[in-house]
Amino acid sequence: MVLDANTVRYVKKKYDEGNNAYFSFVHMEMVPGFYTVDDQNIQRPATDQEVARDLNIYRVIEDYPDFDDKLKKVVVSPTPEWNIDEDNGVIIKTYTIIDKSFSEIKLDLLSKLPVIRYEKETMGYEIGGYKFSTDRQSQALLNSAYNLIKLDNDKIINWKCLDDKFIMLNNSIIDIIVNLIGNYIEECFTNEMRIYQLIQNVEEGSINTLIPMYDELENGWPIPSSETNIGNSE
Repeated sequence: MVLDANTVRYVKKKYDEGNNAYFSFVHMEMVPGFYTVDDQNIQRPATDQEVARDLNIYRVIEDYPDFDDKLKKVVVSPTPEWNIDEDNGVIIKTYTIIDKSFSEIKLDLLSKLPVIRYEKETMGYEIGGYKFSTDRQSQALLNSAYNLIKLDNDKIINWKCLDDKFIMLNNSIIDIIVNLIGNYIEECFTNEMRIYQLIQNVEEGSINTLIPMYDELENGWPIPSSETNIGNSE
């Protein structure tokens, strides 16, 4: 494992020729901890203060700031800016908040959009009190049931819904279900395309126009239910 400022857990305080303190990273991932012997000659884990005092090795703790992740991002501050807490034997790793670029904000929006669409698509769809799963596997199973019934119009398939209700799928009911769920899923993709085009059409560098697109990510999605009556059994 390559240690850097993002992953380091311990640092060792050293001094250069001018007696200026600096830190070197210490690989401690495979070490359960340091030990010492107490007054009763019993071995026990050493405290952070004892490790710092005896070995000049300090445990790194985070000082992660609160920030608006739509407009800002954080990077680890240079190690000379980290704070030494000698009393507690720790180094406080600090962060610097910087502005996101237009390209970074746009990329963030475009990466969130399909995730939200997938959540909407697969959240389930309720029809007349029966809630159907709409994940990818359930979509495929429903299509298989549709094909079986269309091969034999008299065929009835017992189907279990998300709320543990059973419903008998016949030729007329399967048509309603597949049509409603299929249209719902298609509307999810249509809304994703709408938002995608809005994001892409924002003029390069216009951050103030791009930021409202975060709110737009939650707009325009279809309602995952219909009051259509399909009930025939429990």
